[in-house]
Amino acid sequence: MFLERENRREREWNENQLEGRNAVLEVLRSGRDIEKIMVQKGNVEGTIKRIVAQAAEKGVVIQDKEPSGRDRAGFRA
Repeated sequence: MFLERENRREREWNENQLEGRNAVLEVLRSGRDIEKIMVQKGNVEGTIKRIVAQAAEKGVVIQDKEPSGRDRAGFRA
């Protein structure tokens, strides 16, 4: 079962995808292009609020998504 989940996760992973609040903030600060940011629905506090605001200023698409068991950080870019 664990191996099955890991294989599925690898298939879902994109080489240009990153996860984590600090990683997303760094990319926003760096000026690199970001296609979209996926934010866990209902998660609008603290650092995520700042990320969403900075992304909106830069015209980045912000997509709400339903939480899943593996979404601990609350967003993806």
